[in-house]
Parts: sequence; structure tokens; C-alpha cells
Amino acid sequence: GHTASGDLIVGDERGNLTSFSGSSEKVNWKFRSGGEISAILTADDHILVSSHDNFAYSLLTKTGNVEWKRRLSGRVTHIATFENIYALISGFDDHGAVLADLSNGRVAGQFALGDNETLTYDPIVSGGLIFILTSGSVRAFSLNGCTAKKEGGPDK
Repeated sequence: GHTASGDLIVGDERGNLTSFSGSSEKVNWKFRSGGEISAILTADDHILVSSHDNFAYSLLTKTGNVEWKRRLSGRVTHIATFENIYALISGFDDHGAVLADLSNGRVAGQFALGDNETLTYDPIVSGGLIFILTSGSVRAFSLNGCTAKKEGGPDK
């Protein structure tokens, strides 16, 4: 992935995440997770990373320091960011997803699915709604119902 400043973020199968300066091949920082890096998303001054160690990490873009991490019961299968305010995280064994405040990792909402229902595609946001495609339905959830607040974000 690329950051807003043009830096390149690269992950590998050994769990290494490296930030390279956009103007050179200089390494800005390195981070090591406990498993293969499976997804990298950038949002403002954060990088949201999932790894095959069953964690989702939020790192600071400039330093690579971990701001927060969330453990799931299985491998992270879907991860998304919305309006640079929220992170949606779902695991292989989960029948739903967690909507976390991107700045601190606190739960802002949860999406429960049926016992035989799983997410089949990464969620998208449009018109203030989060659309989730599952194995049995399409669902829309309002971002306005979330309790997390951030300047410029949705209200209660």
C-alpha cells in the first residue's frame, strides 16, 4: 500500500511489514507480526494491517508503532476502513464483524450474522451506510448509529 505522503508499505509471508520512503529506497521503519501479512490498508495517519497470527493491528504511519491490536478467534478474513474513522474486522470463525474506532480500537458497533452466515465480500460504505454481502443476504447498517465520535465524523 501507499501512504498519503507517498511512502510504500510492504508486507511479506514471514510477518514483516516495512515502510520505504517514497523518494528513495530508504527504510523508514520495520514491524514484525506473528504471521504472514494478509492485508494492508492506509487511513490518514494510521495503517491497518491483518496478519495470519489472528490479529488486526493499527500502526502509526510515521513510526510503525502499534496504537492498538485486536485478536480474533481465527484468521482475519475481512478488514476495511470507513471515512478514516472506523475499522471493520471479521475473522474466519466469526459470524459477524466488529466496528472499531480507528483511533483507539474501542468497539463502536458489532454486526451479528446467523450461525450459517459469513461475510463473502469486503464491506463498502456509501451514503452513510455500510453494505455487507453475506452468504445469505445483503445488509445495510447506518454509521449514524455508532457511538464512537471523532471530529468531522458521524454523530450519535
